[in-house]
Amino acid sequence: MIPGSGASTRAVCLARHDVTVVAPVYRNAATLESLVRRIHDAFDRDGTDHVVLLVDDGSPDDAWDVIQDICRRDARVAGARLDRNYGQHTAILLGLTLARSAWTAVMDADLQDPPEALPALVAKAHTTRSTVFGIRVARHGHWLRRASSATYKLLLTVLAGVPAGCGTFFVVPAEVAETVTRYKVSRPQVLVMTCNASPRVTTLGYIRNSREIGESAYDFRSLLIAALNGLRCALECRRGFGTSKVHAQSWAGIGGLAGEPWQP
Repeated sequence: MIPGSGASTRAVCLARHDVTVVAPVYRNAATLESLVRRIHDAFDRDGTDHVVLLVDDGSPDDAWDVIQDICRRDARVAGARLDRNYGQHTAILLGLTLARSAWTAVMDADLQDPPEALPALVAKAHTTRSTVFGIRVARHGHWLRRASSATYKLLLTVLAGVPAGCGTFFVVPAEVAETVTRYKVSRPQVLVMTCNASPRVTTLGYIRNSREIGESAYDFRSLLIAALNGLRCALECRRGFGTSKVHAQSWAGIGGLAGEPWQP
């Protein structure tokens, strides 16, 4: 369930596509143009019908202006804006709720996860008829940041059964996306919710890039809190469902480890 503050909404229906790529946006204005271009390039190589949905999670930079500008120029991009900063997982839930595709891909907007790997994730999802998580077989960054992230991932695996090494880079079939959006939880953790909703989970390894612009919003303390929230979320997911209620402020645009690592 997506929390909201009662802000007015203006509904825009996304047209149906084979794949919707959902990217939560927070302080990512500088990477959005490149993100969209690389997603298009990746899917256009094999002719995959797709749309990009950028969800502004109350970003304090000019991300919403950039999203609106992209939407005016590109019919394959849509934008949604939360009325304040609810957090990455709520922004992703909004995107999953709005997606109208057979498959929904989720990725961050900072370009650390390569858009070029998306077709391989989708192809494996098609072949295995499962949710597919990208698994980081190598990553860059300061050792303390990597250690903090590794601790967070380990806790999610031990406490909530999330595949080791995965993050918010995955593909889900429509029925799993729908189930995820129906969970009534106090603090959503999308990885936990997605694993809980998926009859089958597979993985695909990839190399994560270093961050070129900006800094992560997560420090060790916030990652620890997130891991504990993941455990709470896992317990709440087992209790049942609630009715999803989406609060968006405004809109733009068109209304196990298995397998070989992906290689560029």
